[in-house]
Amino acid sequence: MLLPDASAPAPADLLVRPAGPGDRRRIRRLFDENDVRLSTADLRRLTEADQRREIVLAVLAPEGEHLVALARATRLRERAETAEVTVTVAADWRRTGVGSAALTALNRRAAAAGLRTLVATAPARDPGAHRLLHRCGFQAVTRGRYERRLYGRAPIRARRRRPGSR
Repeated sequence: MLLPDASAPAPADLLVRPAGPGDRRRIRRLFDENDVRLSTADLRRLTEADQRREIVLAVLAPEGEHLVALARATRLRERAETAEVTVTVAADWRRTGVGSAALTALNRRAAAAGLRTLVATAPARDPGAHRLLHRCGFQAVTRGRYERRLYGRAPIRARRRRPGSR
């Protein structure tokens, strides 16, 4: 396993691309390392996303083999221009900028796919997730001591019209 160290690559050196069927083994390993069970159906959905209704990005270390993060935006049925985002980062790569790089790339893809708003939830007792979301422009919508907190962000900023323009 490739581990970050003092000479860890800058987020710009990471390879970010749509996840595909060839990533199944990498994705399974990433979730196993984070103690998250994935069903076969979940794994298939992550690796066969259409990149419009559901955008799934793989973030790989510079050598291109080790999956260090997976970012996903899933459109909400009740609001087609809104998607819920999740980011899973390999434990050894947290606090290296990988999560921010993944969310930034996901935000660009979401805007290109016509999404206007991204939302995320994070456990109230996960300050790292809250810092990541805040750093990437998400704002807390609900607050609670024990429950999950909801965050929202609009990836597309509407251009302001000049007075008198159409």
